Amino acid sequence: MKTSKEKLQKAIDTVSIGLATKEMIEQSTSFIFKNGMVQTYNDEISVQYPVEIEIEGAVKAQEFRQLISKVKGDEVDIEVEDNQLLLSAGRTKAGLQLQAEITLPVDEVRLGKKWHTLPEDFIQAIKFTMAAASKDMSRGVLVCVHVSERMVTASDSYRIAQYRMVCAIGCDAFLIPAHVCSKIVGYDIEKVNVHEGWVSFRTKDGAIISCRTYQEKFVDVSQHLQVEGEEFSFPTQLKDMLERVDVFSKRDYILDEHVDVTIEKGRISLWAESPSGWIEEKAGIDTKVECEFGITPYLLRDICDKEHTAILGKTTLLFSADNWKYLSSLRSSTNKKKA
Repeated sequence: MKTSKEKLQKAIDTVSIGLATKEMIEQSTSFIFKNGMVQTYNDEISVQYPVEIEIEGAVKAQEFRQLISKVKGDEVDIEVEDNQLLLSAGRTKAGLQLQAEITLPVDEVRLGKKWHTLPEDFIQAIKFTMAAASKDMSRGVLVCVHVSERMVTASDSYRIAQYRMVCAIGCDAFLIPAHVCSKIVGYDIEKVNVHEGWVSFRTKDGAIISCRTYQEKFVDVSQHLQVEGEEFSFPTQLKDMLERVDVFSKRDYILDEHVDVTIEKGRISLWAESPSGWIEEKAGIDTKVECEFGITPYLLRDICDKEHTAILGKTTLLFSADNWKYLSSLRSSTNKKKA
């Protein structure tokens, strides 16, 4: 049976975020073909996407994906013979072992009957908040982003990010790990389904991304977002400074990126380092406050796009706008104002 190489490539690229890096569960590093879909599952994330080939079984993902990306031609001819997936495209012929028995527990994913339309700024909301979640997996709900009605919130107890969406989501509240959020922000998601410990998102082109949710209650952060203190503005060139600092703040995983910000003696300093070096950027700032905090660079860039002012409290720094707030605890060594 023949299928479009472009469509097949898109399908396997889409589901690849559900692949395990190591096969702790049998077939978790494989593509599962079943019922006109290709699917992956790593015990936390499951992704399925429609395909035009009617085969059933599991094939190793790494070899299959590399092969599809390298063959020539617009079409791929795929057949199954003697437990082999036979592939032909242009002058290339190849055979990959196909496991006819599907042992990967893809049926564990729970889907409810009702899909709810997501607010148009849902992706923007989780991207804004996810950087404030903890990366320490022992900290329970603090590694998650909490979605409830119109509000999306995350906190690691040192930082709080909260975003109010344009409308309510219409389904039960849920807690989704921030590292999962970092994987789905690039998808064109339009629907959500919450059911029996799972949250699933459906894209405009028919992909379904499902993730296990945390069942604990999220913390109430509202009292911490009421900050009184001195208001000041950041310099307009801060975004350009961040572009240069990015050279040493970049990491393979976006939530591992970090920049230190210091304000003292009428100057603002940005600092970042990597195994290969470091960088410091300085500029003047019209304020007498002194403070120091750390932040994920892309988040500070987004904040600067929307708002250049902040309020310095006794122990925290608050950025806010009509639909979002971001609070950071200050480092005690420079948590002070000038006289």
